[in-house]
Amino acid sequence: MTNKPITAVPNRARPRRWGRSRLTAFAACSVAALGIALAGCGTDQAPEVSGTDAHVHVDDGTPETASPETVAGRALSAMFSWQPVIDPSPGAAMGRALPWLGGDLATEASMPPAEGIRPLPSWQLWKQSGDVISASATVEPEPVHSTPEQQTWRVQVRQTVLHADGSSTPYSHQTMSADLEHTDSGWRLVSYNVVPG
Repeated sequence: MTNKPITAVPNRARPRRWGRSRLTAFAACSVAALGIALAGCGTDQAPEVSGTDAHVHVDDGTPETASPETVAGRALSAMFSWQPVIDPSPGAAMGRALPWLGGDLATEASMPPAEGIRPLPSWQLWKQSGDVISASATVEPEPVHSTPEQQTWRVQVRQTVLHADGSSTPYSHQTMSADLEHTDSGWRLVSYNVVPG
């Protein structure tokens, strides 16, 4: 195939003019397209919170097959990700972390959230605003302590408030010491502590 130059052939016929009906149709289509593009940009309704707040990767395995560091990260990420619109308190996130928990933590996560605990100062505001608190967990490369049945990992947990308008605000950053035990069902987080500093 050869590339031939395209030459314009002048149209000797009478030029077409845009009539009023064509201009009206063009304007109507333009307005409709703009309306579709802007649909949902300014709504007074609170957005629906859907999906998961665990912020996990699908290639990290299941609780039964995951590595101890994956279990530590997934458990703490789920425990510190909160949905104030549907959660009565931060403790409700324990239930979402249950597949990654063992020992007393699993027992506690199986129970309804404790009542009578003073709520976080921002909880009601987050609830009214439709905010979600997302936690990311970064596990340090090597365990602090390791045996075939028990491991301790340091984990950086960062919480970010995701606002309904699409903006975000950093909320907290803590270093955790995560204790794991190997069970018949794989590794499980059995305790954690905030590391001072």
